[in-house]
Amino acid sequence: MIFPANPLLQLVPARLPQAIARVREMVWTCVGNVSDITASAASDSHIGFSEATRLPMKPVGRLPLHYGMLWDQCWFRLRLPKVTGTDRLYLR
Repeated sequence: MIFPANPLLQLVPARLPQAIARVREMVWTCVGNVSDITASAASDSHIGFSEATRLPMKPVGRLPLHYGMLWDQCWFRLRLPKVTGTDRLYLR
């Protein structure tokens, strides 16, 4: 429920535009697909970000990707679609 129970029902119509505007802001309107995904090889030891930027990356084929053993680490690089204006972008 957006608002608590209100005994003054005559005030509800005046509040509806604000409630509708808040709901519209929460609706995902701009959805983009992530198409360019690359991944490093799996490692059983911790790899920091500075070292990960120098690792060779290979394109990821199908998702979901299963790699390495339990607790192995892998770094990913995603190329995201460009967003115009001030719209938010939700990834799929």
